[in-house]
Amino acid sequence: MEQRDAAVAAHWLPFPAGRELHEGIPRKVVLDEKTGTNILQWPVEEIDTLRYNATNFSGITVESSSVITLPLRQVAQLDIEASFRLNASAIAALNEADVSYNCSTSGGATKRGALGPFGLLIHATNSGSEQLAVYFYVYKGLDGGLRTQFCHDESGSSRAKELLKRVVGSIVPVLHGEALSARVLVDHSIVESFVMGGRMTVTSRVYPMKAIHAAGRVCVFNNATGSAVTVEKLVVHEMASAPIQPYHDA
Repeated sequence: MEQRDAAVAAHWLPFPAGRELHEGIPRKVVLDEKTGTNILQWPVEEIDTLRYNATNFSGITVESSSVITLPLRQVAQLDIEASFRLNASAIAALNEADVSYNCSTSGGATKRGALGPFGLLIHATNSGSEQLAVYFYVYKGLDGGLRTQFCHDESGSSRAKELLKRVVGSIVPVLHGEALSARVLVDHSIVESFVMGGRMTVTSRVYPMKAIHAAGRVCVFNNATGSAVTVEKLVVHEMASAPIQPYHDA
């Protein structure tokens, strides 16, 4: 994301009632020079100036069926940089194709495969009664190559019953040798994920009833059945509110 002549895209997110819109984080849009076929969307550089108080959790290993809670001061406004690698022997041992997997229809973060799901739990309670799971799921295609999907599972994000809670996401291109990376921006109810350098993005609005203020948590989880996950990079920045100045017509 080094191009300086990139376009900037704005997008709007509805409130549950559907009568109001809230502006999402502006995105820089450029061509993915590595794949040559993808558009990259990435937070504008001004977002980086809101970061403070970074905490580094890089290098941890998350075993199968494990959840690790991160000791953070607050979880309402965060800029999270994460990258993961699967065990090479577990990848080599994967025999069966799993071509039916789909973020929206395959059971969310509770659907377990040999190489996924794994990722982060945002706005989570200690008991797991509320959580937004943002995660990778890796599987083998019919041609023997690996496929990777990135998903947001909103189904457990709130105990409120009247909200629309979906599982959303899709396949994301991953080139040989690349770590599985995501930048996750948390701005109160809005959670935006920028995956593999911006090759895909996923946005959720969540309204937890319990996982708020001091009761909220961010966790790393691995629900894969056949592999530990190495968290090569995990840096959590607290994020300040953007300064908003009134507009004056000259």
